[in-house]
Amino acid sequence: MKHFIFGLLASFICIAANAQENPMRGQIFTNENDTIYGMLDFRTNAINANKCTFKADNSTEYKVYKPNEIAGFRFIDNGKYYVSRHFVGRHACFAEYIVKGKLSLYRVEEDLKKTFYFEDENGSVLPYPEDVAFPFDSSYDNAERLEAMVSSSEAALLDLDPGHMSEENMIRLAEDYNNEKCNAACITYEYDKASDKKDKSVSVFAGVGKGWWNVSDKDYEVDNSNIFIIGASLDIDYRRMMRNMLMQYSLIYTHQNADGRDDLKLNTVSLGFGPMFRFGKDTHSSMFTLRAGWMPTAIWEDYTCLKEKHHWNDTPTPSDLILTEDRKFTADFFDFYAGFGAEFPIGKLSLLMNIDYRSYYTFQVHCITGTIGMRF
Repeated sequence: MKHFIFGLLASFICIAANAQENPMRGQIFTNENDTIYGMLDFRTNAINANKCTFKADNSTEYKVYKPNEIAGFRFIDNGKYYVSRHFVGRHACFAEYIVKGKLSLYRVEEDLKKTFYFEDENGSVLPYPEDVAFPFDSSYDNAERLEAMVSSSEAALLDLDPGHMSEENMIRLAEDYNNEKCNAACITYEYDKASDKKDKSVSVFAGVGKGWWNVSDKDYEVDNSNIFIIGASLDIDYRRMMRNMLMQYSLIYTHQNADGRDDLKLNTVSLGFGPMFRFGKDTHSSMFTLRAGWMPTAIWEDYTCLKEKHHWNDTPTPSDLILTEDRKFTADFFDFYAGFGAEFPIGKLSLLMNIDYRSYYTFQVHCITGTIGMRF
């Protein structure tokens, strides 16, 4: 069982160390004003701010460009648009265009923090972090400068909220300014919020199989069991962070009946949270899966045993013993899971074949399960 765990951990480490590109159709703009088409690596906004990974149509390899090495790049399918800039007070970066017009708005993400930059038609640039409580942060106290920059637009002035300028506030301010000053004719690019949404899918699955236990409590040691499993999962696309990665949230009920014994049944209800990697050409072909994560679990064990009828007897006779049904309940927040499997599409359904390791820490049960089932 230890070899199984170490093998899965090694697989995750290899995936993290050898993360490949997340290709999407796009184009780069050279410093000589040429446009080159090819495939761009669609990564998080923070990664895109620091590098552009691009493979031209006439090339077989990806090349990494740093800010200032190219003028910018743009994704064709979702329209996300980055340009090379060197704003005062920070290193060169690829800033994402949010609004391009008479008043432009850029966004730069770094270390989980968003900084926005307003640029007027004269080229003056004003940094403005998101949701900074002015005037308490004096290093970014540019509320008055922003007010002066848009003072000729009554609509934009109404959008000012110096204490808590959110991303929505700033986009609306730039849009209202451009709409009032030039009837939106000067807006040549506008950010699509949908381009940053993560794809989500919900599915229900069920299956049967076999389990192999290793129970620390010798009174209840079982070598194998028959298993029934049913559950539901929410899968959220995180391929921009790492190739093929989803974050999976699951709710699973499992019934395990000791093979050849009717006196021991183990039932669990588990919440799962962790990454899952799917490997395949597309969502309509066979997929290989690899997953691991945290799994808080409620466990109840139903078992039948013989108990003494008269506790004062030193040596109970058969007549002193009665058959008793009992139940043991445990709630455990230190469980985890790891596993791999395959998915085979059959119309709108998928055939699942999985092997999973589960560790129920408090109950001191280690279990490897092999199941076959369907995803709906």
